[in-house]
Amino acid sequence: MSKKNVLIVEDEAIIALELKLRLEQMGFSVLSIVPSADLAIEKIQLEDPDVIFMDIVLRGHETGIDVAKTIRKVSKTPIIFLTGNVHLLQKGLVKKFQPCRLLSKPAQDWELVEAIRELGMN
Repeated sequence: MSKKNVLIVEDEAIIALELKLRLEQMGFSVLSIVPSADLAIEKIQLEDPDVIFMDIVLRGHETGIDVAKTIRKVSKTPIIFLTGNVHLLQKGLVKKFQPCRLLSKPAQDWELVEAIRELGMN
């Protein structure tokens, strides 16, 4: 099986780098880390990742939810949403963006593995 390509959309550099290292240890190839909605949409179109790890709360006017709306117009790439806001976990905001999963930050390795498995990306 070839390595799956990942795009990380995260505006906190330390969190993004830590997630990148963990995913690479799991055998994924991280194509890019992008900190904003605009860059995320551009990279998704250019790099065509197999899975996207998306922070919901991004700096600027657009959120990870906004990015997902744009993505779903052109692609069914699986999205694993990440959030530090526990209230967002309970609102069911991401259900309409299937295939997707929603994890609380910081996600444990087993949670990442389970989300990846559930999306058929293992």
